[in-house]
Amino acid sequence: MLDIVLRYEPIVNDIKKNKYKKILEVGSDDYGVAPFLNLTSKITLFDFSFRRKSLKTVFYKTGSVLKLPFEDKSFESVISLDMLEHIPPKLRNKALSELMRVTKKTLYLGFPCDSAARKRDKIFFNLVSPFKNSPHIKYIKEHLQNGLPSSKAVVKKIKVYKPESIQEVNNLNAKIEIFLVVLSNLDFLPLLALQKLLDRIHIDILPFAFRFFMFSFGWLSKPLSFDKCYRKIFIISKRI
Repeated sequence: MLDIVLRYEPIVNDIKKNKYKKILEVGSDDYGVAPFLNLTSKITLFDFSFRRKSLKTVFYKTGSVLKLPFEDKSFESVISLDMLEHIPPKLRNKALSELMRVTKKTLYLGFPCDSAARKRDKIFFNLVSPFKNSPHIKYIKEHLQNGLPSSKAVVKKIKVYKPESIQEVNNLNAKIEIFLVVLSNLDFLPLLALQKLLDRIHIDILPFAFRFFMFSFGWLSKPLSFDKCYRKIFIISKRI
């Protein structure tokens, strides 16, 4: 859970600073950014499927990033975090085009990239490959098979849309990030087991756990983002 919180922290801070209310997250999984934001925000979570839809104030939509079912400039801010690397390279420009199309003001685009992330992924794959049932194996295989995006190539593509500004934020030292993922399994898996029991009485504790971790440890994101980082987050402001 800690690694999830620390990757969202720069985005949550910027959304709160700009007081964005209408938000879309593409590739969100079941919770995404929603637990970290005010309940008055109009949040749409978008993914190809959801295991649970427990957040009552959130809109859930399914489909493909290659054809988002929304009008142009439908959302003040759009988030895509650790999604781009799971798309085959030939389709990434189309995905970026769709993300830019539905964004009115700011697109938050984060993904692992470049040599430090590639090295980390190879090390991590060797660590988890003996554990056949690990949920990480599927995702890390996609990283290795697709190849991680190049930050320079993505920025070059974004500049085609002539944004007002592109802010680059380094996120989590690549070596520390491996430790954080392992640590997150130690805290997250017991929570998931407890959640399965509470599902019987329709109680969802995970959003509260996410908020607690953000409140307690979110401040670590910046000091742990030094030297060669695992991912970059681009804050792309569009011309209005």
